[in-house]
Amino acid sequence: MIYKFSHDKFNDFSIFEENKLPARAYFIPFGDKEECLATDYITERYNSRMVRVFNEDWDFEYYPKISDMPKEIDTHFYNFKKIAVPGCWQFEGYEKPFYVNIRYQFDPHPPYVPADKGYMGKASKLGYDLLPGSQSGPAVEVYNSVGLYRKKFTVNHARRHVLTFLGVSSCLQLYVNGRYVGYSEGSHNSAEFDITGYIIDGNNEMVVLVYKWCNGTYLESQDMFRNNGIFRDVYITDYNDDYIWDYSVKTRSFDNKYALDIDVDATMGEDCKLKASLYFKDKSVKETELQGGKASIELEVPELWSAECPNLYTLYLEIEKEGKSVFFVRQEVGVRTVGVKGNRYLFNSEPIKLKGVNHHDTDPKRGYCMDAEAILRDLYLMKDFNVNCVRTSHYPPDPLLIKAANHIGLYIVDEADIEAHGIKATLLCRDNRLSNNPRWKEHYWDRVYRMFMRDRNNPCIAMWSLGNEAGGYRCQNYCYDRLKRLDGETPIHYEGACRTPVWCYDVVSEMYTSTEKLEKYAAGKLPSKYYRRPYFLCEYAHAMGVGAGSLDKYMDLFLSNDTMIGGCIWEWADHACLDGDGNWLYGGDNGEYAHDYNFCVDGLFYPDRRPHTGAYSMKVAYRPVRAQYVSSNKYRLTNTNYFASTKGMEVKWQYNVNGKTNASGKFDIDIPPRDYYDATLKYTMTDISNDCYIIFSYYDKSSDKLIAEEHIELSRHVPALVEVNKGDIALIEEHDKTIVSACGDVNMRIEFDNIGGNLCSYNVDGVEYISLDVENKGLNVSLYGAAIDNYMYIDGTWKKQGFDRISVTCDAFGANKRGSIGGGRAEINTRHSIFLAGKKRFELDITYTVYPNGYMDIASNLTAFKQFDLPRFGFTLKMPPQYNKVKYYGKGPKENYPDFKLHGIMGIYEDTVENMLEHYIMPQDNGNRCGCRWASVTDDSGKGLTFVARDETFNFSAQPVTADALRTALHDNELVYDGHTCVNLLHFVRGVGSNSCGPDAREEFRCITSKNRRQLSFAFRVIPGGDIKDKNS
Repeated sequence: MIYKFSHDKFNDFSIFEENKLPARAYFIPFGDKEECLATDYITERYNSRMVRVFNEDWDFEYYPKISDMPKEIDTHFYNFKKIAVPGCWQFEGYEKPFYVNIRYQFDPHPPYVPADKGYMGKASKLGYDLLPGSQSGPAVEVYNSVGLYRKKFTVNHARRHVLTFLGVSSCLQLYVNGRYVGYSEGSHNSAEFDITGYIIDGNNEMVVLVYKWCNGTYLESQDMFRNNGIFRDVYITDYNDDYIWDYSVKTRSFDNKYALDIDVDATMGEDCKLKASLYFKDKSVKETELQGGKASIELEVPELWSAECPNLYTLYLEIEKEGKSVFFVRQEVGVRTVGVKGNRYLFNSEPIKLKGVNHHDTDPKRGYCMDAEAILRDLYLMKDFNVNCVRTSHYPPDPLLIKAANHIGLYIVDEADIEAHGIKATLLCRDNRLSNNPRWKEHYWDRVYRMFMRDRNNPCIAMWSLGNEAGGYRCQNYCYDRLKRLDGETPIHYEGACRTPVWCYDVVSEMYTSTEKLEKYAAGKLPSKYYRRPYFLCEYAHAMGVGAGSLDKYMDLFLSNDTMIGGCIWEWADHACLDGDGNWLYGGDNGEYAHDYNFCVDGLFYPDRRPHTGAYSMKVAYRPVRAQYVSSNKYRLTNTNYFASTKGMEVKWQYNVNGKTNASGKFDIDIPPRDYYDATLKYTMTDISNDCYIIFSYYDKSSDKLIAEEHIELSRHVPALVEVNKGDIALIEEHDKTIVSACGDVNMRIEFDNIGGNLCSYNVDGVEYISLDVENKGLNVSLYGAAIDNYMYIDGTWKKQGFDRISVTCDAFGANKRGSIGGGRAEINTRHSIFLAGKKRFELDITYTVYPNGYMDIASNLTAFKQFDLPRFGFTLKMPPQYNKVKYYGKGPKENYPDFKLHGIMGIYEDTVENMLEHYIMPQDNGNRCGCRWASVTDDSGKGLTFVARDETFNFSAQPVTADALRTALHDNELVYDGHTCVNLLHFVRGVGSNSCGPDAREEFRCITSKNRRQLSFAFRVIPGGDIKDKNS
């Protein structure tokens, strides 16, 4: 079949759609009731005789440049290749994946994109607003590529045939049987075409041209890999003479009653009846015949829908002809109200909290493609991790996700496919250049309107969003006004308004607001404009790498005030692709001429949906039940839900003393929403000279799944170190070494370097405990590790100050024998100068006190000569690799940091050195454990070293890699294992915050040194040998 092509649509600003059908609700029709009832919302798309889905290999040809494509082809003689549909051609071997954050892939000249050849870096300001690590080379030629898709199909005669594309990037030009049909932009909006007049009974073919870029690309500069192709389902629906084209179902409340208002657009003969049947849990509620396509069903005391209680009614719309069903549709219906009253957001009249995440469609093997299994996996994971809200950042998702949210119970902030801040990153202008230009308003409105029409019947829609980071405000005002006329109840959100004179629409929205600012909000100390409408954080707690910090503080503040709606953590999952060996790749790894490095790796979950530690922290922060100590053995358990009781929940508790369980029990709770229960637990309270904690674990009894776990500190105690065994000790100078030895019950030889001042051998009973084949033996001061992603900006300061170029000299060394015969000890005193980039900035004094049994007390004092925001302070120690087991009493079992330890439970934990390494895609500091009273690093037989806190707890980790290795490697698979166990003992480590995009760590989790003032002291004991029962003896 011959096709003649003209490339005159994608760059014509006057056209963003041609011959496309009007927007309507998403639904799957059936020919009769029985066929419909044999499916569910997941399978219906693929099991209706009226619908044929083309999920399979299509014929395909890729043209790197538009000019490479023939103006005419005969498909009968064309030698096509194959491509998967749905699919993205960058993940199918045509082009490589390409990641940039906000920039376009070409120099922008809106509204025009490169018609064939263009440039990147020739006319754009590539240095603007780039992230650390972002790359832009010299100006390069870029080309607008084209994918040509061909699909053969057969049809049986019907009155009408509608072809539906659920997602195509960036645009599509449709041909059927050699004739041009139509054109569509808006990658994530559904596009439908009536192809009835273009097909014949029997064999047909369609050809789809997909352009890499079009005018609409200017509204799609989202932070993600930029993919192209037909990435969602394509299907044909065959309509006979009588059918429903569209319908709406709205909840209306009046006089403490509810009604469902149904409005159906149907085409049918006079001999047909249009019926509506409402069911709840397979029980008939109401059946009615629609007159003029309209009906209203009143409900006296309905079961309301919420994310906590996703009570769904099922509405069946049916065309009956001569007593027989000829058209049948199923629609989930949730009876609920949503709106804004003053400055409170109300769902079913309650000021609920949105405990949300931002969700991108991303798969490491398929790009934008997410099938039903992947969508359901994500949503069920969200429920397991106590999430109740999803912002569909930054475009409408596959409609299956919306339907699944109805059933599973998740609030949806449905966002239009509009993001245009690439303008400010590449041109000398502000990001509102497009949004303030009224020429663009219909382009904006088309995307908003199609989202609304498709999803309007779903109870999970908690807010509409006009897009993300597109500046403002004239086009947004236009969309707001028109959308408000269509839906006067559902709140309309747009965060970008807060940087315009508009300030807000139905909610005040910000992103990456600090907890310090939220504290001011809660205290009523912000400007009055903040209190006009409910307050929402559409993005907060940037979860890149380790972190984000202070989630507990955020949630405490959200719960403290009815005018705070809550927020959505950025973001759900890392974006990455895979190389041929299964290693993760991010920006720059695919040869991009411009990229934003690993900024796409910023999720709570790895790309394969294994949870980061941040996901576990979120799970605790978003827990529905929160415990607090009341008095004696009494604890108050508060249900923070607004609609669901805690019926079916079991509480298991443990009373731990010094890390060991002293008492435990369990009980069921049935706490009404927004209520509490005071539980009295049976255990004998110890005195404050012990470390005492109560641990609450909340379980779903029906599935035995852990909902969340938390602990309450009752008393905190770090015992004083007791006297050690007495005996004789010898102090010998040999060459440039000082040797401390003892004979008797313990055969000990501990060596110190008189020149460098460091410990260079630790041998007790013939066992060497420290690595000797390393450049810097013994304990080495640690002021700087491998920067985590959330240190992104402060790390630049640290590097300028020279923390990545530390050198240490020994200025003084002294060795003395103390005590009397039979009770001696050796005391080694060293003084060190610490240089940053060659400049002396610190002085460090260390005292090693060595006892005859091999025990060693270490006391250190750090003095700063300049003000620094200190990364950390402590020591590192390399041990031989056979010491590969760890046991510690501190917060665990997952890594934790001072402001990132909500998920950490005090206890005694055992693990391997390898397992203490968290394999982030971008290597960084990880694996820290806070609040340690003691920690042991041993071999398989249990022999090794135990480190015991003195006066204050310490941070501990032991890993098979060094901080230098973590700093040097750009990917986890590039980590160099140097054959040693690297022990970190830190008095202080900085909080993580979320400063990869959000606020820095709070002040209480930072240490600012002052000039000439001793700031930090760190002391601990080292015990050699086996598994010592009393770590303090």
